[in-house]
Amino acid sequence: MPIPIAPLSLFRWQLVIANVWAPPKPGRNTMAKKKRKRCSDQEDDTGEIDEDRFSEMARSERKRYREKKRRNDVNKGCNDLLSILIEVDPLLRAEAEERAQRDQWKGTDRAHDDNLLSRVDLISRTVGVLRRVHQENECRKQIIEQLLKSNGG
Repeated sequence: MPIPIAPLSLFRWQLVIANVWAPPKPGRNTMAKKKRKRCSDQEDDTGEIDEDRFSEMARSERKRYREKKRRNDVNKGCNDLLSILIEVDPLLRAEAEERAQRDQWKGTDRAHDDNLLSRVDLISRTVGVLRRVHQENECRKQIIEQLLKSNGG
């Protein structure tokens, strides 16, 4: 059985059509896109935005910008930590050099440093290396103290 529909007057049909086919009014979304474009045009080489530009951004855009900046900072920190770890840890250095030799067509001597370790592996390997270096330094201190006592005493 069909559902009865109340007939609409011509005026009501015009309202329905006007609401359905009306062009989008500039609202929060279009303004956010304009601000995003304007703010992205105002970024400097490092991706930083002036405080004035940052305050003009919509709340969601500020949140997105902060999250992007945080991810970039974390990635940069991981890359720096990995490069130092490769210099300090002979095992990791050998592994990186072996990978670079396999992938010489990439054009760099450390082609896959960024893929060498995951972040969790990077942190655990760094903890192990720091502990080892600390133990080595403690042993060296004891040896130096013994040598000073035997030579000076």
